[in-house]
Amino acid sequence: MNKLKIKDHRKLTIVSLLYVLFAFFMLVVVTYAWFANTNHNNASLIQNVAAVEAEYQYFVYNDTSHTGSQELTLINNTTTTGEDLAYEFVPNPTVASFIDGYIAPGERFSFAIKITNVGSGTGYLEIQFGNVTSINYDLEINRIQNAIYFEVTKIVSSDGVTESDDIKDISPAQHFSSYFNGDIFQRYQMLRNIPLGYTSSDEVTIIFFDIVFDPTIYGEDEFGIPYTNSNIFMGQTITVNNIYMYITSNEVTP
Repeated sequence: MNKLKIKDHRKLTIVSLLYVLFAFFMLVVVTYAWFANTNHNNASLIQNVAAVEAEYQYFVYNDTSHTGSQELTLINNTTTTGEDLAYEFVPNPTVASFIDGYIAPGERFSFAIKITNVGSGTGYLEIQFGNVTSINYDLEINRIQNAIYFEVTKIVSSDGVTESDDIKDISPAQHFSSYFNGDIFQRYQMLRNIPLGYTSSDEVTIIFFDIVFDPTIYGEDEFGIPYTNSNIFMGQTITVNNIYMYITSNEVTP
């Protein structure tokens, strides 16, 4: 009889421990695991397909508060040591360089791409996102990528010492903002017809853009009834596999 009680007591203890561990795990998930951008492969993030020769550099804005960059410049605003609130150059970026880790609704991430025209004439820049995927969702409407959007925040030209005023709204330049709410084969146009002037090897064009988790997108249940919070996205993963960069000698017509 005593052995039976001891056995039941051990069983109860194990069950209780499992409940405690489960509760702790759920706390971690609820607090942090909105989505993780993971490196499924080691492919290059930026695919450079150009009719005009160009070189690029990719920067990630270090921001522990995840509120996005308020200083849209690379002049005296870069770091090589991981300093917070500064843009860090990422050589040979891969998928993991995009957003590494977890984010929550309302958080914003900032990036910059510096393009140098090394050709013999003016080029026109076009940038697209591609091969965007989500996993761990139950319904298509509940893919986390439906709640993630991008926007161009500023475009400048620079001689390496100073930067111009924002030129993103000056013709023929075009820029776009969009959610990643298409299938894996869709391309998402971020900008096009951005002039890349050629005056010297020091002249560059810098694209500043943000990726944002919209806290007002909630998803729906199986009956089409909207949820009232973002919990449906917890534990999901989104991967932006490529940024496609095209530089042509002529403007691209829509």
